Amino acid sequence: MLGGGAAGAAMLDVTHAVVVAPSALSATEQRAATMLIEEVEKRTGVRWERSQAWPEAPATVIALGPASALDAVAGKFAGEMRQGQAVTAAEGFRLVVKTNQGAPATLVLGNGSRGKASSSS
Repeated sequence: MLGGGAAGAAMLDVTHAVVVAPSALSATEQRAATMLIEEVEKRTGVRWERSQAWPEAPATVIALGPASALDAVAGKFAGEMRQGQAVTAAEGFRLVVKTNQGAPATLVLGNGSRGKASSSS
């Protein structure tokens, strides 16, 4: 479970999360997704499922990829994310939590391979 540092922030149960990493990611970006899954398993004993697309059924999702692949990474939230404030730093990233069919969805959009790898490790 992830907890927020802000007063009144709720815990986010990611025990049964699905990591969405679109197939169009570069080899480095794919390794970052694999590393995230492996590190979580090593530290918690929980192995997250991995998918190239958003699940159709309600599921906790952790979607990651470059901002340039917004449609594939953010799924139905892509339009809303386009309207939000972009991060322009070369190695910057956006971390946003939404609700998807009653389940939490965490989106990590990186501006570059290093920004994304840093946000997912």
